[in-house]
Amino acid sequence: MKNLLLVIAILTLESYAFAQDVVVLVHENNPITSISRALLKNYILKKETLWSSGEKIVAVVPSVQSKGYAIFLREVLAMDKATYDRYLIEMKFRSGLAPAREFDEGFIPNVVGVALGGLGVMNRSAWKPSPEYKVKEVKITE
Repeated sequence: MKNLLLVIAILTLESYAFAQDVVVLVHENNPITSISRALLKNYILKKETLWSSGEKIVAVVPSVQSKGYAIFLREVLAMDKATYDRYLIEMKFRSGLAPAREFDEGFIPNVVGVALGGLGVMNRSAWKPSPEYKVKEVKITE
């Protein structure tokens, strides 16, 4: 019983840490209010390319140079850089799809706000909410 409680506590802390480190933004007209970690990963990796409404997903992620890139790899994709790079090469040759676009984190809300299908992931510490962005933050669920 103690082991089960310990596992539950660890999983709860991991979920809390994930939610504290990462912000997921969508266009303000997107009806979703939450997204699972698994679905978020599928959208970023382009395993799924359309919202349930049929709108094309326009995924944007932190650039390699940004502080949020390592957090994005670890918390959203659960990959290291070499694994992600290899996945992107395979994806391009296998499906012809372009990877999620990389931007400076300060620019991610702008990109998400102009694309109806916008989906952005960024480091929470870089997120500065403003009415000028046409985005909303969505809750991350397990």
